[in-house]
Amino acid sequence: MPFGQPQPLFAAAAPNYGLINNFGNAFGGVAPVGAGRIIKIEKVYNCVLYEKFMNEFKRMLRKYPNLQVTDMVKHLFHGTRATSPKQIYETEDGLDLRFSNSGMYGQGIYFADNSQYSHSYHHPTKDGQCQMFMALVLVGDSITLPPGQYRIPPNKQGSTTERYDSINNGEGGHYIVYDNVKCYPGYIITYK
Repeated sequence: MPFGQPQPLFAAAAPNYGLINNFGNAFGGVAPVGAGRIIKIEKVYNCVLYEKFMNEFKRMLRKYPNLQVTDMVKHLFHGTRATSPKQIYETEDGLDLRFSNSGMYGQGIYFADNSQYSHSYHHPTKDGQCQMFMALVLVGDSITLPPGQYRIPPNKQGSTTERYDSINNGEGGHYIVYDNVKCYPGYIITYK
């Protein structure tokens, strides 16, 4: 299998596949504006990116032995707009902070727990379909902060060296990481 090549995980003939249900639930049970149905979901296989991600995950497991894995790692959505997902999953850097635009929380890699929100950042394909990632994101010990031009998460209260792992906007369901190894572009969702 070529480096970074996605593999089909779902075809339209399997409507009850678990990931589809998660995707639909993230849409709030309905597809986003402009999206009618999921065409396919492909799992991304990039051993270099995955190894970096897993090393960071193992480090976090040691750092936070009392934190639940489901609080530490989240499946979140990420749209790439004009950048083809292929330019992300075929590289050794993946979702690369150096190419991210500055948003309400500074220059970071932005994710949402709601695919409807990420749809506004989807990548349009040449044949009129839409694509976005469902990524594994190490949010770790995340802090809720108001918008600001952050470059990295702040230090934890009382520490001059230990930082939070990510920033979130609270009830909005958006998470921002400032380090490439904290996210893995696990799935490409193609929909119309």
